[in-house]
Amino acid sequence: MFWKDDKQANFINFISLKSRLNSNKQELIFACNGGMYHKGYEPVGLFIENEITKAKIDTTSNQGNFYLNPMEFSFYK
Repeated sequence: MFWKDDKQANFINFISLKSRLNSNKQELIFACNGGMYHKGYEPVGLFIENEITKAKIDTTSNQGNFYLNPMEFSFYK
């Protein structure tokens, strides 16, 4: 999973990710969108990178096309 580069800029698209990997002598073979994002390209919901929580899970009540409160599932009770 990739979100931000070394300067903390969002990758925004696969071209910027591929350029960053190429500059590190790495090759992008396959990529897909990892989820849903806010307008500023911050992940909606939980995002953990290298065991560090970068975006917390949203447990508030809300409405919306894709909103599900994770605390409502039986395995969290």
